[in-house]
Amino acid sequence: MISRSELKTSAKTQLKGHWGLAILTCLIYTIIVEGTSVEIGTTSSWINENIAITLNIIGLIFAGPIQLGFSRFILNLATDNEKAKFTDLFSGFKYFIKSFVINLITTIVVVIGTFLFVIPGIIAALMFSQSYYILAENPDISIMDCLKKSANMMKGFKWELFVLELSFLGWAILCVFTLGIGFLWYTPYYYTTLGNFYLKLKSIPNEDIL
Repeated sequence: MISRSELKTSAKTQLKGHWGLAILTCLIYTIIVEGTSVEIGTTSSWINENIAITLNIIGLIFAGPIQLGFSRFILNLATDNEKAKFTDLFSGFKYFIKSFVINLITTIVVVIGTFLFVIPGIIAALMFSQSYYILAENPDISIMDCLKKSANMMKGFKWELFVLELSFLGWAILCVFTLGIGFLWYTPYYYTTLGNFYLKLKSIPNEDIL
């Protein structure tokens, strides 16, 4: 069993002296991800509708590389915070095709699972949740091996990750009452903890892992 308190304590330690960098990187990451994710059908004019469609297409194309770069930043922060730098966020573009395809496959699988019944979508998201960390550390790995390795790593640990993410719900609610300002600190804390989850998971022997 993975200790949630241990992961969170490690995250706080890793962020000491690096909050400014972490906040900036997480803020730009969030702006890029959220800024290219617009709900189609809620805009007021034909022009705005086309802008929304364009932004979603851009988001689909660049989400993978940005997510990969962000995962690289989080791993650097968690393993050697002096090595973490803002430009890590864009390092995923070196492996554009792989990160794009991984994002495309996982998105399709999660969407299909959600449409069929919400729970399969959640399970799929948890199953492939470690893919970008794996690719960040092993850029030469194939796309399918990356997804397979994530699925194998998460065997028996999906519930633990789900509960870990739920444990941040209280903090997220409190951040809402700060008019969103609290999210500047919440986001680095949350993602660094998830990075620690991957590092801990990686250290657990698993004969199914490639």
